Amino acid sequence: MASLTLLIPTIICLQFHLLSLAFAQVNIGSTISTDNNGVWRSPSGHFALGFRALNNNTDPNTKLFMVAIWYDMIPDKTVVWSLKTDNKLATAPAGSQFRISSAGLTLAGPEGDSIWASNLASVVSVGSMLDTVDVYSFGVMLLEIICSRRSVLMMEAGEEEKAVLTDWACDCFVEGRIDVLVENDEEALSDYVRLQKWVEIAIWCIHEEPQMRPTMGIVMQMLEGLVEVPNPPSVMR
Repeated sequence: MASLTLLIPTIICLQFHLLSLAFAQVNIGSTISTDNNGVWRSPSGHFALGFRALNNNTDPNTKLFMVAIWYDMIPDKTVVWSLKTDNKLATAPAGSQFRISSAGLTLAGPEGDSIWASNLASVVSVGSMLDTVDVYSFGVMLLEIICSRRSVLMMEAGEEEKAVLTDWACDCFVEGRIDVLVENDEEALSDYVRLQKWVEIAIWCIHEEPQMRPTMGIVMQMLEGLVEVPNPPSVMR
């Protein structure tokens, strides 16, 4: 992993690349499935919503997927959002469908069994896919830099807990295992105070409650050492 100190200017510059505004409509009745690799894209084509595989299994009985939004303009397809249920990653078997209806969004298994539903109070007439990226996306990017890995990896069966970087990072932080995130990288561990601070900043950025996340201005001040980083809550998701 590159020096944490040398990476600060790069991160400060990258934040400005994360700002854009646009809207795209998704018609009621639209469906995406694990079988057809369909996605809903934002107008610019920068972001896409769809299914992402969580493991390398070829057996459809054991292959798992998640619903996510990712940055679609780079090969790594950095995930900026993933669907959760009961504060845990919502996993879906092969053949599952994600659908928008007048009742909202639903995720159903191959037999039509409900995995997740948005349960909106009002009737939906149209959906919008946004081109807006908030501080959450910056937190994901920061974790990718710290951990030198993609935000989503296809894992072997039994190791799916490491597939989504944000979830795995939160688990490691809560359990006090930050060293695992950098795979015992001696250079990173030699600057453990800075490493811990960066992880804490990233954890704040990906807080499950949007109102709890700091603004980008505060994040930049934290990275530059102008503002003290408060201890994140013990449970982040």
